[in-house]
Formats: sequence, C-alpha cells, structure tokens
Amino acid sequence: MSFFFESHELDVARRELRRAGKPVALEPQVFDLLVYLIENRNHVVSKDDLFEKVWAGRIVSESTLTSRINAARNAVGDSGTAQRLIRTFPRKGFRFVGDVSASASAPMPAQTASRPAKAVLAVRPFATPGGSETSALGMGLVDAIMTGLARFRLVAAVSRETDDEVATYTLTGAVQRAGDMVRISARLIDHHDGAQLWAERYDRSLDSSFAVQDEIAQAIIAGIEQPLVAAENRRGAPDPTGATADVIKAAGWHLFRFDRASNDTAIRLLEAAVQENAGAYRRHQALSMGHCWRMAFGWTDTPAETAARAVAAAEAAARLNDDDAWNYCVLGWAAVYDHQFERGLEALDRAVALNPNSGVTHGVRSWVCGHAGDPADALRSFGRAKRLAPLHPFIFMHMTGAAWAEAALGNWSEAEKLAETAGLRRPNCFSPLVARAAIRALAGDPGGARSALAGLRRIVPDFSIGWWRNFLPLRSTALLDSACEALAKLGVR
Repeated sequence: MSFFFESHELDVARRELRRAGKPVALEPQVFDLLVYLIENRNHVVSKDDLFEKVWAGRIVSESTLTSRINAARNAVGDSGTAQRLIRTFPRKGFRFVGDVSASASAPMPAQTASRPAKAVLAVRPFATPGGSETSALGMGLVDAIMTGLARFRLVAAVSRETDDEVATYTLTGAVQRAGDMVRISARLIDHHDGAQLWAERYDRSLDSSFAVQDEIAQAIIAGIEQPLVAAENRRGAPDPTGATADVIKAAGWHLFRFDRASNDTAIRLLEAAVQENAGAYRRHQALSMGHCWRMAFGWTDTPAETAARAVAAAEAAARLNDDDAWNYCVLGWAAVYDHQFERGLEALDRAVALNPNSGVTHGVRSWVCGHAGDPADALRSFGRAKRLAPLHPFIFMHMTGAAWAEAALGNWSEAEKLAETAGLRRPNCFSPLVARAAIRALAGDPGGARSALAGLRRIVPDFSIGWWRNFLPLRSTALLDSACEALAKLGVR
C-alpha cells in the first residue's frame, strides 16, 4: 500500500517516504508512527494508542513521543506551529488531517520484499543439552540478552521467530553443565556470508543461576557491540564509483578511519545529510562526533568554534531522540570540549542510565570525569569500560582520560603507562602523546618527557603550550598550569 499527500508518497511495503520523487530518511520508529497516523486518519489517535501500536506497549516518556511527532512533522514539511498535516488535539491525541489518496504498491523483488531499513540481529535459542535446569538458564539468558539489546539503536534485535532472510546478523550459543559449573558459549555470525564476527566462552560456578544469567548476558551484549559497529561501517564503505546506500554507514566508515581527510569527508557528508533531512537524529549525532574527533586530533584551526558546533549537533540529536545513549555520549564529550563540565557529567550519567551494558558509555564517562575533575569516578568508569569493551577503537581516548585522572591523584607511574598505551593504540593522535610528555615532566623525568615530545612533534611539528591549551579541557586549572609549567622548563613555548 502507498499513501499520497501533497508532494509525498509513503510506500508502506518498501518502508520509504519520498518527497517530489526524492527519498526522505526516516528512523524506523518515526516511519511506523507516520504510517499509523495516516492509516487511522479518520479519527484522533490517543497517546495510549501510539504507545500500544508503535512502541508495543513499552513505557516511554512524554518527551520521547514529542520528539517522534516532531520528527514525523519535519519529514513531511510540517511543524508544531503550522500543524498543517499532523494536528495535536490537547488532552485527546493526534490526527493526520491532510488529504490522502491510497493505492496498492507495485510488487517488490523477492529478495528485498521483507528487508527492514535497519540491520536486524536475530537472537536464536541457545542449545541446552543436559536437563531442565540448563534449559531454564538458556531461555533466561536469551530473554536477558533481548532485554539488554533493546537499549541499543544500531540494530533491531528480534527473537527466534524471525525469518532467516530478514536477519542481517545472528547470535547463537550453547549452555552446558558439569556438576556445579556451567559453560556458556556464544557466536555472532554475519548471516549473509556466514563470517564469524565474534565468539566467546564463559565458565562460571552455578551458585545462582540468575546472577550467572545477568552477568553473562551483560558480557555478551558488551562483547558484540564493537563487532556490530565495525560490520555496519564496513557495509558503508564506498564502492569504486563512490556510491553508498546509506549516508550514516558511509559517514561511519570515514569516521572510524581516524585520519583527517576521512574525517573531513564524513563531516561534509553529514552536513549535506542534515540539510536534506534535519529530523534524522543519527545524522546530528555522527556530525557531533566528527567535530569531537577534530578536537581530539587537533584537526581544526578554530577549536572554540569547532567545540561549539559539536555541542550544537549533539543537542539537536538529543532533542530528536532522548532515549539513545550515544546521543548523550557525544553531548557530554562535546560539552567538556566546550568547557561545560557539569553538563558533560550530567550527560554521561544519563548515557549510562540509558545503556549500562555499553562499554562505550562507561569509557566516554571515564574520559569526561577525568577531564571534569572527578578522578576517582573516572577510574571506576574506566575499569568498567576495560571489562566490557577492551578492544573498542575508542579505548585510546578512554585511556587518555584515565591517565589524567591518575595524574590528578599523583599516581605518576600508572598515569604514564596509560598515556603510553593510548599513544600506541592511536599513534597519529596528539592527545595521549602530549599527556605522556606532560606527565613525565610532572613526575620529574625530563629525559622521558623530551623523548615523548620528540614523538609528539612528528605529529604536531609546531606544538606549543598556547596551541595545546586550546584543545585540553582540564577543569583543574592547577593541574593544567602545573603541566604547562613543567613543559615550559623543557623549552616548550
């Protein structure tokens, strides 16, 4: 079925909205909301109706509903002021009031007829040889994994009933018991080429099946996060003609290459994408990330302006979707670069509350706390990040924040080791290199500091204290001033 109104066509089967023949990007939930409003346009739809049909009865906040309504209005050229197509009836609900005609959609090719817009992760039942207790643990584990995955926005997690032709990725596993021990194994498979993206095995004492279930579910969810991000970014790699099917995946592919030219390309793609559809929150989220990488790597001549742009993009993402943890990760990250330290801490508290299973949320929180003057909390968050996502490509940033936290506590040896490891993880990033040089200087190791400075100047030939201050958002002016003074004694100007 297709619906036509003004210059728009809403193709339900293809899950596409087109304006004057050109596609308009929509988040899946916003698409479902728009379809439901149009299908029920002959009467006012209550908030409870929307919660039941669009959110499947899940409890969500009023602000979430408001953001989705605003995104739907924006997608069809409407607004909360005009209410030309989607009208609010106070204390009653909403109604689509535009003139609509409908027709049957043209049949779709068989291979794409049921393909959803978002990648799908199918969680299959875990094999459970060995009796009813093992079976109960396996079923409970799958339920816990599904519950935890509901907090992620990268993929749509679905249960065992999903057709294999719909699934992009498959998570399978097995539960085995030997006496008082249980062994749980899990594998993440790219469904279309059969490649194994991730695998892990967990041996635990079966003292409490619920505790084991929750612990292993969290470990599996955290373990598959980065392989899924990497796989989705690979799907966004441009073909030889430069074409790509999804602007977010294309931008993500460039953002994760960690070089200046690729980052600039990602920002250009995302700025154009935001102009095309300002209601798609992930475009703003990724744009903020691109500006934050410019700050982290020193890829801007106007750091104050870049930080402000990062904040503005993150604010737009959070306004459009206030229940995506990554929105608050980038908001907190950007806010600290903009020297809004309390706001950064609040944003990361919100991110962790939204998704405590993500190693990234804890890692970014460690960076924020390390720079915002809460070193003990920074190290606690860094410990969680290391446990949940030890191989995440952002770990160099998390380590740098933890290094400054250790320095603030006077733990010079631990601080220097973290900065050194961070520099080895991402050798083209100046942030851990200058942290290592400054920490060595503060610790009374001028020879080591000079050696670190030599490596730093290969990345930033014209490095100076004045330049560095523009990029280092340390809330502790005493620590910052001491670091700058220590470098000045080595001849850095």
